[in-house]
Amino acid sequence: MKKIKAFAVALLLFILTITGIHFYISGKLNLNNRAYDYWTGEQKLASTQGIQANLNDNSIVVFGSSEFQHGTNSKYHPKYVFEGQDLKPMLIGGGYYQSLSHAITLGAIEPGMKNKKVVLVVSPSWFKKQGVDAKAFVSRFSEEAYINCMANPQVSEEVKAYIANRTQALLKDDPSALIRMQQYDAIRSGEGVYGGKRLFLQLYERFLNEKSRFGTIMGAASQGILRQKQDIESISGKSIDWASYQEEAQQDGARLAEGNPYNMIDRVYRRQIAPIEKQKKDSALKRSYSKSAEYDDLRCFLDICNDLGIKVQLVSLPVNGMWYDHTGFPRSDREQYYENIRQIARTYHVRLADLSGHEYTKYFFEDSVHLALKGWVYLNESIYNFAEEA
Repeated sequence: MKKIKAFAVALLLFILTITGIHFYISGKLNLNNRAYDYWTGEQKLASTQGIQANLNDNSIVVFGSSEFQHGTNSKYHPKYVFEGQDLKPMLIGGGYYQSLSHAITLGAIEPGMKNKKVVLVVSPSWFKKQGVDAKAFVSRFSEEAYINCMANPQVSEEVKAYIANRTQALLKDDPSALIRMQQYDAIRSGEGVYGGKRLFLQLYERFLNEKSRFGTIMGAASQGILRQKQDIESISGKSIDWASYQEEAQQDGARLAEGNPYNMIDRVYRRQIAPIEKQKKDSALKRSYSKSAEYDDLRCFLDICNDLGIKVQLVSLPVNGMWYDHTGFPRSDREQYYENIRQIARTYHVRLADLSGHEYTKYFFEDSVHLALKGWVYLNESIYNFAEEA
């Protein structure tokens, strides 16, 4: 009897502790700190609750990939360009995040979005024949985001079916997650999963939610992103002088990117490119981005935007033309890829910031694909102009 009482007391204390942590953390998710918006750590990207809590009327969600993690100390990175502005770009993405992951995240966070505009920065390297690599997708897959996306009543069943089928195909390298998502889908569709399994999944979902909240707070704290009590000051109505930024980028480029034949930042060229330069000569003669499973994933992203009534801008990034010429990647195939993106934008009647004409623009790239200097200025300006549109 004493053991039973002791167990009951321990269980009650455990429940009270968990409940207390839940309410404490929930109230701390809104960090009121712009550093959170530009942070691209896994704890943030896996937490749809954390993202939602840090969105406001001035936020614009910007989806992308590894470019967000390059040039983070440069004055041309969004976190510095938009400092002091009312506009708050919420960056979502990093290496191996592509259209499908972003579609899932968008479906999950949409109920918390005040501003129904998003930007998707489209990278050519996503469009390999098989599309997103299965192992890469698994490494970035958020079960919490998937569950919340599938629970969004505004997302059509057709889009949910595509997401479910594509996700299940890509989760082959994570059989445990695959089984859980199959069971969640079965519950959602009313096909079954009863008794203990259903209870387990419900408890597991709550666990994911608590893990997400805790991860957001602890991850942000580890980056020095602490909650600010007072409102963030902004300079409302102050426009950005993009011409001045371009002039500065030109001057900085002459200093930082004149020691190599590929318009790259010199230190990046010396460290990463020069050691492989000879072996990469004509290594991509048979490469192509013109046919890829990624195109359907991109269409899925745009379909979910339509379902949710979200206005979207695609940004079509170029590749570094001088380096891609060196590797032998056919220029005609690159042009076909850019035209494919234009056609999709026309079909869906979405705004397109087409930067594909900058393959050979000096001081546009850090390396073979990532932005630097002028590249960041063009991207930031496209985000700003879209956000300012009525």
